[in-house]
Amino acid sequence: MMLSAILLATALPQKPEPKLELVDELLAIVNDNVLTLRDVRLAAADSFGGQPSPELDELTFTNLLSELLFREGFRMTGGDEAALDNYVSDELDRRAKELGSLAALNRHLALQGKTIEDEAKQIRAFALSLLYRQKEFGHAPSKGEGYKVKMYVSPAEMLAYYNEHLNDFQHEARVLARLITIRPTPEIPDTLAFLKKLRAEIAAGEKVFAIQARDFSSYKPTLGGSTGHFNPKTENRVGQKPIRDFLLQASTGELSEPIPLPSGWGALVLAESVEAEGVMPFSEAQLTIRDMLLKEQAEAIFRESINRLRQRCYLWGPRVDIALDSLVGETSRDPEEEL
Repeated sequence: MMLSAILLATALPQKPEPKLELVDELLAIVNDNVLTLRDVRLAAADSFGGQPSPELDELTFTNLLSELLFREGFRMTGGDEAALDNYVSDELDRRAKELGSLAALNRHLALQGKTIEDEAKQIRAFALSLLYRQKEFGHAPSKGEGYKVKMYVSPAEMLAYYNEHLNDFQHEARVLARLITIRPTPEIPDTLAFLKKLRAEIAAGEKVFAIQARDFSSYKPTLGGSTGHFNPKTENRVGQKPIRDFLLQASTGELSEPIPLPSGWGALVLAESVEAEGVMPFSEAQLTIRDMLLKEQAEAIFRESINRLRQRCYLWGPRVDIALDSLVGETSRDPEEEL
């Protein structure tokens, strides 16, 4: 009887074994905090909407991981949670006042598919980064202060960089000019006659071109008629061909005769600077070099801070190092370059 039952059971159609589905995936651990694929997907949907993609997942993972790391850094360096809460509250109050009321802020956020709670989380994440930087290495942007440590570029360093990278500061032929363009009006019916008289006064030193451009010119009056540096051979920054023709053959400091333009308009042009193709002067490149070297120093300070946090925290996850390196613009780490 038992054998018959066994044979009967094996003859009956068997129910398929239920498939085991992976409902979540552990991506990273930062001390006691865990970050899962579900966390990343939910945050990506909140921030970007639409369908998940590897690119959005990677960006969101990096953002969430850095937030966890800064939170731990803030906690371990004795960060004041009350100060953090106050910052979030004050920022929400400020935004509500800008829009007129808390209800108006709610409506504004709703149009973006967000709630007050979503906005508070976003502000808190930003505040964690900001307050951690203030405490860790003296960076206080909320007080209008830049980095206070290791952030100085000497004139000698800037000049050395300039001399070592001259090819980076090559420029094509260019001019710097000022324009006065005017149209006929009841007060100035003859634009060329007006400009001829004005030219004589400027040439005699009785009037300043930039001031007259500010007062009369239709071309960039708030900038004193300045064109900025440009190459008249390749850029049509001044509009009319007769003006470009003058600048193509002008010398530094040359003042044009009144130039007739269509519809009774007239122009007067001052070639403030005419440069042949060559190397940008150090005086002009100096600020660019300074900003670039300061940025490199800021990245180095940030990298040091991240490395210190790596040493203080228990970190796990195959993508953790790549994500943290991307915070300072790195794609991979060279052990010889570790700080």
